[in-house]
Formats: sequence, structure tokens, C-alpha cells
Amino acid sequence: MGALSPSPETGPRQPQAPPLRWSVGRLAFPAIAAAVSAVFLVHALGLGFGTLQTPGAGLWPFSIAIITIVLAVIQTVLPSAPGSTADAAAESRGRPHIHALALGVMMIGCAFLVDLVGYLPLTAALVFAAAVFVARARWWSAALTALISAGLVYTVFSAFLGIPLPAWPAF
Repeated sequence: MGALSPSPETGPRQPQAPPLRWSVGRLAFPAIAAAVSAVFLVHALGLGFGTLQTPGAGLWPFSIAIITIVLAVIQTVLPSAPGSTADAAAESRGRPHIHALALGVMMIGCAFLVDLVGYLPLTAALVFAAAVFVARARWWSAALTALISAGLVYTVFSAFLGIPLPAWPAF
């Protein structure tokens, strides 16, 4: 609940809306995402889009860049009031910038290990680690999520799209 202030008409105190929270991180991260996406957007324009039946090399990066720019603008424009559910959830899980850094390190590690370990085990391990350490999920829920998500991504890319993913060296 917000602070109470006297009203000139009625005299009793009325609740006030909480002040909006604008921080450097709240503005910097969407700005960085939009700037990087703009670079990808320019490069995607040069690659060509093709058609929907035969997509060109620039269609996918262009689509992702547009989506990222739109989400960055939305994150910047929509204010986050103190006490909102997003703030409460972030505070209850600890420091979100540490979680973001940990996820970034895990993703970079995955990029270096994918040829050595293979796509499926590495993706399942990444999803499991993110679910347990960042989202604080129960181990069985994280394991189930990791196995299902890795299996679905592999099925979509391999079976439906015909795009081979890095195999496990044991196979």
C-alpha cells in the first residue's frame, strides 16, 4: 500500500500510488539488446529474405531482431512499480544480475563443449542447472523439464525441419 496523504476536499488520508522505479540497469539492458539487434537487423537485410517456401539466410535473424527490439522497447516503456509481483519475485530469488551472469557463463561453456559432449546431454544439463540454481525448481521437476525440452527441440529440428544437430560422440 502506498503512503497516505491528506485530501483537501474530504480531509481523511487517501492512498497514493507508489513512485515508479527507473534504474540504470532497467534502461541499459534493453538499450544494449536493441543496439545488438539493430546490428543483426542491418546484416539480415543484406542477406535477403527469400520466400516463405524457400526462406533466405536473412529471414530468421531479421525476425529475431525485430522481436528483440520490440521486447526491449516494451521493457523500457512499461514502468515497474515497487511492490509489483515482478519485483517481489526477483527479490525472493536473490540477486537477478548474478543469475543472469551465471546463465551467460553456462551458455558460453555450452558453446565450447557442444562438440565434445553433444547437443542433447548438454542442453538437458543446461536446462536442469538453470531450473535448479536460478528458478529454484525441485530436482525432479527440473529433470523432467530438461529431458522434455531437449527432446522436443531435437525432434522439431531433426524430424520436422531436417536440420541436423550436433550428435553425442558416443553415437
